[in-house]
Amino acid sequence: MKVLVISKSFIVREALDVFFSKNFKEYKLKVLRELKEISNIDLSNVELAFIDTDEDIVDNISLIKESFKDIKTIVFNKHNDKNIFIKCLKNKIESCIFDIGESDELLHIVRTVIKGKKYYDLDILDEIMDNKEVFNNSSYEELTERELQVLHMVGLGYTNKEIAKNLYISEHTIKKHVTSILSKLDMRNRKDLIIYTKNKLDKDMKFKQVI
Repeated sequence: MKVLVISKSFIVREALDVFFSKNFKEYKLKVLRELKEISNIDLSNVELAFIDTDEDIVDNISLIKESFKDIKTIVFNKHNDKNIFIKCLKNKIESCIFDIGESDELLHIVRTVIKGKKYYDLDILDEIMDNKEVFNNSSYEELTERELQVLHMVGLGYTNKEIAKNLYISEHTIKKHVTSILSKLDMRNRKDLIIYTKNKLDKDMKFKQVI
């Protein structure tokens, strides 16, 4: 496994070198101090990037991930910057962490991310989800008027067939709308959409009237 570590901190770089050598038999570690140095190295075989940052560089990380889609990324911010946390969520970064209490905890996070899954602290997620402003995000605003109508009806428990009948369009078209909504909101299934819709209604968010 080829690992890229970006950190200005000598202590962080050394600690991660020890961590990976202890827990992974075959690994190669490449170390940089800043993200801007990344243009000087070959990223084609990098599987995991651990980026320790005090600044909001999430947009730059996302641009790199667009070119190297196989790189799994963990962003570490010791200042508990929730704006960075939210941007990581929106940009589909695999993980953003504020604190690592024990080596076993980091090992669990790394293994989770390597498998292609996301890892975010549930307590911080709950705190952010309770913040009404988080729902006023660009992802929601990207939905078309028709997608908002479909989302509203999915939230009410309508099947694709029932939505198609009410909106006078084909069931196939409804399936395409649902797929698009899932992608834009970064959700996995219909159940996620129902929960999302309920949360918006609970927070007095206005949906477009369907009928």
